Amino acid sequence: MNEKEKQEYIAYLQSRKSSSRHNYYKESLKVIEHWKKDHPDQQPRIILHACCIVCACWPLDFLKENGFDVTVFFSNSNIWPKSEYDHRLNEVKRYLHERWNDDISLIVSSYDYEKYAETVIPERENDPEGWKSCFGCYAKRIDEAFAYGDANGYDFCTTVMTFSRQKDSEKINEIGLRLAAKYSRTKWFVSDFKKADGQEKSEAICDAYDIYRQDYCGCKTSYYERHPEKISE
Repeated sequence: MNEKEKQEYIAYLQSRKSSSRHNYYKESLKVIEHWKKDHPDQQPRIILHACCIVCACWPLDFLKENGFDVTVFFSNSNIWPKSEYDHRLNEVKRYLHERWNDDISLIVSSYDYEKYAETVIPERENDPEGWKSCFGCYAKRIDEAFAYGDANGYDFCTTVMTFSRQKDSEKINEIGLRLAAKYSRTKWFVSDFKKADGQEKSEAICDAYDIYRQDYCGCKTSYYERHPEKISE
């Protein structure tokens, strides 16, 4: 990063502490209230992008408790290596079977990390985690879920990524709202799944179902940032 880029990044980090940020948890409750008022006899259908079951378990409970017909969309070519991708996907499948008796549908998009690294996150090694390369990564995966949702008649699209403490819910919702302009039917469901004790509720679910907890976001760069001792191996 050059000096200009560093200053831009610092300004962004400072903005994350601003009091003018939205409370997307409260806004999500308003969306639910409006839907129930406007569609009293209709269950809203939502396509939920999920990166792992650690982040998805509580959002699934929240959405089901609030009357949504949920489909999980697993689109995560950012995850490296393939064995880690398979592990996270298998945990999603196991949880949906054990907790939800396979009553929640799962859509799995194709996986190609090498192409993804070349086309979506080619500058990731030069960016800190949670910066512009990551924003592009969020947008790519959300957009894939949006495209599927719009083509298949879903009312809403959202992502479990707002659950993570490491990710900026303001930015993720900004991306989702921008992408929604591309689609004629499916709307963006604003969220901040970490709010209202979401983290604590997830911990309890993870303990109850012995869920695998990964310790890095997904891509090769994030793996080595978390495990610098592995670089020379």
